[in-house]
Amino acid sequence: MNKLLVICGPTATGKTHLALYLAKKFNGELISADSRQVYKYMNVITGKDIPDKAVWLSSAIQFNGSNVGYWETDNIRIWGYDLVDPSYNFNVSSFMEVTEKIIENIISRNKLPILVGGTGFYISGVVDGIQTARVPVNNELRDQLTDTSAADLYRMLLLINPRKAMSLNSSDQKNPRRLIRAIEVTKHLGELENRKPQPKYDAFWIGLTMSDRQNLNNRIDQRVMMRISPELDAEMALLAQEGYINQAPARTIGYKEWLLALNNTVTRQVAATMWKRAEHVYAKRQMTWFRKQKHIAWYDIEDKKYYHKVEENVKKWHNQEYTCEN
Repeated sequence: MNKLLVICGPTATGKTHLALYLAKKFNGELISADSRQVYKYMNVITGKDIPDKAVWLSSAIQFNGSNVGYWETDNIRIWGYDLVDPSYNFNVSSFMEVTEKIIENIISRNKLPILVGGTGFYISGVVDGIQTARVPVNNELRDQLTDTSAADLYRMLLLINPRKAMSLNSSDQKNPRRLIRAIEVTKHLGELENRKPQPKYDAFWIGLTMSDRQNLNNRIDQRVMMRISPELDAEMALLAQEGYINQAPARTIGYKEWLLALNNTVTRQVAATMWKRAEHVYAKRQMTWFRKQKHIAWYDIEDKKYYHKVEENVKKWHNQEYTCEN
């Protein structure tokens, strides 16, 4: 299988910086795995790490009717930013579709694809494949089930896919939208839905973390304060002017909190505090997801030698001396 380097972990741990370092060492290119950095015009709050001297170029890869662009700096390409407008309903299936094309392009030029980000579900979709992601919407079925109670939906799922039904937590068992999707997927895939997907790449997962949670929160807070700037206000004004403010931004940490300040609902100080807290909660959710992935090699960024340790292990894997089971 083709090799794919993955650098993951919670927000504010320096994933992109490390990825750029490794790209120089191993002739690689970056692909952002962030569910919000895919949107145009949303640069400040989503923290797109675009090097100062980077230039925006266009490729021949097509997605959603347009050519996919990338940033280039020191002959290293950074993919995955600015793929769609904030009105686009981008999801894991969309990410898998465009990222697989990008990876194919990178490999065709004998370079190492480096998938870097904090949206674990997106990363897993690319590395392992998610059968359910490509199941199309069945509008006829949804119309039939739209007025069905959650209890009846759960009983229906229990009959046709007991394993899936029993795997749902109590919240999902009461969520009609998720239950209908589970029924929709089962009817489309049948027994295939229960099969474990096969890995698509020889992937080496690097995870960055901080053992001291308070130190991580402090780093997050610093990043929030750095983003509170005239550029942020200008970005919010542009999103409002283009009619995007109530679409992807409304579902994005930072935008929804800062909008309260711009509307004078709360002070800027209160909005900043709300924003920081939301980022703390998000980082905790990220770590909860990543900790369940047993194949990640973790490195504490407070270890002064972690760059050296990562580089050495990536070198062994790259030279086929180091294996990491998926």
